[in-house]
Amino acid sequence: MTSSPRSLRGSLLLLVAAAIWGSAFVAQRFGAQHMAFASFTAVRHALGALVLLAMVALFDRAGRRSRTERAALWRAALLPGLGVGVALSGGSLLQQAGLETTTAGNAGFITGMYMVFIPIVSWVVLRQRTSGWTWLGAALGLTGLYLLSVRANLSVNTGDLLVLGCAVFWTGHILALERLGSLDPFRLCVVQFATCAVVSLAFALAIEPTPLSGVTQTLGPLAYAAFLSTGVGFTLQVLGQRDAPATHAALIMALEAVFAAIGGALVLGERMDLRSFLGAGFMLSAVLVAQLGAVLTSRPAPEVLLHVPEP
Repeated sequence: MTSSPRSLRGSLLLLVAAAIWGSAFVAQRFGAQHMAFASFTAVRHALGALVLLAMVALFDRAGRRSRTERAALWRAALLPGLGVGVALSGGSLLQQAGLETTTAGNAGFITGMYMVFIPIVSWVVLRQRTSGWTWLGAALGLTGLYLLSVRANLSVNTGDLLVLGCAVFWTGHILALERLGSLDPFRLCVVQFATCAVVSLAFALAIEPTPLSGVTQTLGPLAYAAFLSTGVGFTLQVLGQRDAPATHAALIMALEAVFAAIGGALVLGERMDLRSFLGAGFMLSAVLVAQLGAVLTSRPAPEVLLHVPEP
């Protein structure tokens, strides 16, 4: 069965988005070496909100929306955006804190566990039907996490645990987004990114000795995270989702962690031993099984792909 030109275009757009998001872990890892986690998170989300605000203006102009229509869309997105912005803050802060002591590759694979957690939480909390695929994915994910994060002396990398906490926040965040599919995704993200910037800045002022210091040394990573990961990546996601088949999208999204590992190796010189390779393989398999299982069992998909619009 051959793919249509639109299907191929959608898949290619999502592949580029996955590469951008995966590579953004490298930018975050570099930023973690020069800037405190809460300050970095505050600045990147403030810039990201500005980038998406510009995208809102472009799409409004292309759609010839009236001032009344624009105001109504903003009002609809305001309160939900504030709510999911709090969940986004928890996930973003934990992820950036974890990247201070773990690798970009590890962070990519562990963050991807939210794709395994989502059907489990949906079954436990929301009483939605699940399948054997979900439990197989969970078993593979736990095995991979053990191999990737637990060392021979049974010590655990604190950074890996923080990133795992981030995946838990992502799970709640995305389950909330599933119920907000009727809202303008760009406006919703402007509000939630602005909320995350404010929450993160409050954390920075409260716990960091010199808030916002190191900005000049991390302008490159901040620009990448804000402009490419947020602006370009999210736009490609929304456009690609319209045309890519669900099975293709599920496979492509899993490649984000692979791009993170490749970027970490090429740019940061990160290396994985055999145990880590096996763990990464199990975790990648877990994501693939969970995502394809959801597609094959006809689990309803949201209008926006199950991905937080950032790494």
